[in-house]
Amino acid sequence: MTGIFISITRGGQARQRVCALLFLLLPAWVIGALSQPICRITYYDEFSGLSHRRITQGAQDADGLVWLASWNGLNRFDGYEFLTIYPHNSPGISSDRIRDIRHTEDGLLLCRIDEAWYVFDTERHTFEPYPDKSVPRGTPYNLEFETIGGLRADELVFARRDRFGTIWAITRKGLIYHADDEAGRLEPYGEKIESLGNLYFSFIDRQGNVWLRNGLGVVKLSFGRHPYTWVDYCRDAPLRASAVSGNGAEVRSAFQSPDGRLWLGRRGGTSLPIQGTAYCMASYKDGGLWVGSKPGGLYRLSLEGGLAHVAAHFRHDEGEPASISSDTIYDILTDRRGRLWIATMCGGLNLMESPTAAAPIFINSTNGMAGYPEEASKVRRLAMAGDSILMLATTQGLSVMNMEDGTFHFHSGCGPIMDVMAASDGNVYVATESRGVLSVRVDSLLDDSLEFSGLDAPGLASSAGTVMSLFEYDGRVWAVCEKSLTVYDPEAHESVVYGHNYWKRKLRFSEGRPLRLVDGRWLLGVQEGAIILSLDSMETASHEPWIAITSLSVNNRADSIPAAGIDTLVMAKDERHLTIRFAALDYEDVSGIRYAFRTDTTTRWTDIGMMRYVAMSDMKPGEHLLELRSTDNKGQWQTNHRRLVIMVTPQWWETTWAYTLYIIVGMALLIGIGCVIMYIESIKRDQRATLEAFLRLSQKRQAESASIVIPRQNEADTLFMQKIVQYIEANIADSDLSVNSLAQATATSASGLNRRMKRIVNVTPAEFIKRVRLERAARLLSSTDMPIGTIALDCGFSDSNYFAKCFKALKGQTPTEYRRGE
Repeated sequence: MTGIFISITRGGQARQRVCALLFLLLPAWVIGALSQPICRITYYDEFSGLSHRRITQGAQDADGLVWLASWNGLNRFDGYEFLTIYPHNSPGISSDRIRDIRHTEDGLLLCRIDEAWYVFDTERHTFEPYPDKSVPRGTPYNLEFETIGGLRADELVFARRDRFGTIWAITRKGLIYHADDEAGRLEPYGEKIESLGNLYFSFIDRQGNVWLRNGLGVVKLSFGRHPYTWVDYCRDAPLRASAVSGNGAEVRSAFQSPDGRLWLGRRGGTSLPIQGTAYCMASYKDGGLWVGSKPGGLYRLSLEGGLAHVAAHFRHDEGEPASISSDTIYDILTDRRGRLWIATMCGGLNLMESPTAAAPIFINSTNGMAGYPEEASKVRRLAMAGDSILMLATTQGLSVMNMEDGTFHFHSGCGPIMDVMAASDGNVYVATESRGVLSVRVDSLLDDSLEFSGLDAPGLASSAGTVMSLFEYDGRVWAVCEKSLTVYDPEAHESVVYGHNYWKRKLRFSEGRPLRLVDGRWLLGVQEGAIILSLDSMETASHEPWIAITSLSVNNRADSIPAAGIDTLVMAKDERHLTIRFAALDYEDVSGIRYAFRTDTTTRWTDIGMMRYVAMSDMKPGEHLLELRSTDNKGQWQTNHRRLVIMVTPQWWETTWAYTLYIIVGMALLIGIGCVIMYIESIKRDQRATLEAFLRLSQKRQAESASIVIPRQNEADTLFMQKIVQYIEANIADSDLSVNSLAQATATSASGLNRRMKRIVNVTPAEFIKRVRLERAARLLSSTDMPIGTIALDCGFSDSNYFAKCFKALKGQTPTEYRRGE
């Protein structure tokens, strides 16, 4: 009979003698069959949020929400919270005692309030009289088997097969039994349903969960199977395999010999002739076994007929340079030449070139391993990359050895390492203590420096915590973390995380290297023992929950209850702040569900963890889109995108007509402003033309003045300016010519003169006098040979330097340059 021999390695005093090994022969089909069924029992009562513990019936509506009828209203349950709707809030109903709830063929929910039937509107949450006197009968889904295992129908509240094929039988007294087939013997489950009086069947939801009721409230039963098998033992009983729970010590190493025997290294106790805990095991020729222990050193054992013999024991000897460098052994590796490489904590790397020798020599950094890096004194794991590169996972980084020339390269950029592995895709994957899983190309390992890349995938990023070990299977990388197992697909760059929701319990994995068994399954060490599982059959598909909108809060007011399937929300003119609450409907387990959202202003999803609400503030008028999605209860993101369109009604000043009016008014203002600017510019042009005309007038002889046209001026202004020009010409050589004298000559005040000239020529009287003088000076400079000083005096400038400064400011040239024509 094919079987598995299970042995236990436990710490104790070293013994150099033959030790009898306790084991139990278990056929492979027995181990496989021990993937036992699960029945998770959940209780709901008034302390859980029910309005009353007396539940009369339950049902699930078309949207997937659960409704529980009670003596104090109708309770809506979304998997997280209960919400009570009271019938007395509907017209014509005074009682809140609901005695029954049923489905109609077209999906209506009927509630019997006292003795009358009402239709419950799941969108408006109101009760209306049911006009049809024909009330559908409740459909019994509870008994697939009228009798089973000697139990009669009147004793059973439930007897059906679950989706995994397991038959469950629940008695009205709360006893639970299960069987693999109808003819098989019922097995007690080991847990009883707590109940006040008899249990009564309520309904089965779409996930297969069974809802029962009793005097204490509601009981929900969720059925499943453990996805693994426990390898367990008891100190005072024969070894056994179990799928129920682990009660052993942590498994740190495992080995399966060619004859099918399974050897486990555990913390504490002993049944192998070694000292301490077996941290690693490796095969030895002729079916022997190498065992590295902590702190017992290295053992070479022979295994014969289930008995372990110590063939050799190697320990560190301070007085013997050829001894192993440390008694704390963490890993053992045999290369293609048959040499043994040993990883030690505090002693670095050891090489045993002749493992079969009676007194082998250990080569290490103290006696011949030249160039060994000091940073690599604490080595956790060894791994090969090809045939000639040895990789060392150390507490300070990655050390790489070129086995062809014996040179070492040390890389600290990855931090402390737990494990390292060369995969078939040409990458080396590095499991770190705090940075998740890193990768680097195999062909760059011998470079002087390495650039490590982080895997930005769930379960592998830095947020994953410590990654304990790595292995490759079916072209994918598997990472054993402290509390989860992650599988990574290098081609798709995607990962799946199997956490405690998948395992149906909180497993804490050990640092032990996973072992593939001869039947293709894998053994993983955990804190309470070890588990065996098939990676090929690990369930990835699960229930994809629909996301229900459970409540809305507008402008921070009290929550309102919308229809769960609402897809469009219209907000009033003064409503700009909205809080949306929601729930992914999963009645098996919601503890692992995470949520994310995005709006019409973003393209990336925002992960909000287990938070079940989104707040939108200061929304602009118009249409907005909110999208929601969630993971399943195992933490894997789903395609259950839920869309909610939010229509924000604008105020009158925010409407299209208002904006059209704003545009029209704005354009009119722009046109008006443009016209004003153009009018002002035309006035300024006239003023400049008038100024130039009167300046020319001041330079012409009296006979020629009639040919000068004064633009757009009335006769009074023209005469006024002519009088000013005449006065200035007559007194131009007088440096004391002032505005006051000019005002007297024109019979006006100084301020009046200033205002009138600004209106006519847009310059002050003083500026006009200066312009007349400078224009005359320019004419004299170009038409006469008079000295510049004489011209300055003749034009009323007593200071030649001041004259030159004013002239250059007007003409852009000095008087000399102007005369030369420069």
